[in-house]
Amino acid sequence: MFDPANVVEVWAPGVPKGRVGTGYLLRDDLVLTACHVVEGEQRDACEVRVLGEEGWVDAEVAWRGAEGCDAALLRVRAGAVSCASRPSFGHVVGREPVEARALGFPSAQERPDGVRDTEDLHGRIVPLSAHKSGRLSVSIEGSVPVAGKGGRSPWEGMSGAALFSNDLLAGVVVVDPANFGTGRLEAVSLAELCEDPVFQGLVAGETGRPVRLGAVEAVGVLQEPYQGASQVLGGFAGDASSASVLLRPDLEVVRFRGREEDLEELEAWCATPAGLGVCMLWGIGGTD
Repeated sequence: MFDPANVVEVWAPGVPKGRVGTGYLLRDDLVLTACHVVEGEQRDACEVRVLGEEGWVDAEVAWRGAEGCDAALLRVRAGAVSCASRPSFGHVVGREPVEARALGFPSAQERPDGVRDTEDLHGRIVPLSAHKSGRLSVSIEGSVPVAGKGGRSPWEGMSGAALFSNDLLAGVVVVDPANFGTGRLEAVSLAELCEDPVFQGLVAGETGRPVRLGAVEAVGVLQEPYQGASQVLGGFAGDASSASVLLRPDLEVVRFRGREEDLEELEAWCATPAGLGVCMLWGIGGTD
C-alpha cells in the first residue's frame, strides 16, 4: 500500500548544485530510486531525507540496474530512518489502463527559497503505449506543469518516485518522454527489476523469500484467504461469542488433515509461473 511516510528526497553531489530526485523506502535500510539521479561526481555517495523530516542521512548505492534499466537501490545505515510499512509489489498484465499514483519533488514545485514541495501525481498507466520499450507509460490527469526556462523539464526531481497502482508498487518514474509535452511520464516496471537476481536478493534481505508480483488488475477482485486468528479474535477472551470460531478454516487454528497429496499438487500449481491460471475444485455438499 502507498504510504507517504516512506517517500524520501534524494540528493547526489554534482555541478552546479547537485542532482535532486525522489525515492521510496522498501525497508528501514533500503531505498528505491532512479539510477540517473545518483550518477553524480561521487558515484556511490548521496543523501536522503524522509518526507516531513529536516535532517539529511548519508546513503550509498547498493545496486544499479543493467544498461537501459534506469533504477537503483540505496543503502542507508541501520537506525537512521524507519520504513512505515513495507510495500507489496505488482505488475500490469492486461491491456486496459489502470490507475497510477506517485509522490515526488519536481522542479515545478520549487519555492523561491530553493526548497522543493511535493507533487501528488495521479494518472493512468496505459499498457499499450510504449509497449516495445517495455516501460510503463503514464498519462497524467488533472493539472500539468508548464515547461521551465530554457526548455528545462518541470518534472526534474520526480525521477525515482515509486509508481503505485491499486496499492501495489508497480514501477519507478524515470523520464518525461519527448513529443508529449508535460502530460506524460514513463516508468521502469517492477517486473523488469525483479528479473535481476541481485535486486531480488537485496530486497529479500534476511528472509530469503523471493519477491512476488501481484497483478494490479486483480486487486479488490480476490479476497485474501487467511486473516490470522489474532486479527479476528482480538485476544479471544471476551471478544468472541463462541469458541466455535476457532473451527473457522480461514484462521488455520486446527490443521487441515487428510489431503496432503491434494495440497502438494495445489501448491505446485500455484508456484508454476503463468500469465493466467485457473483451477477448479469440486465436491459434494458438506465436503471439506
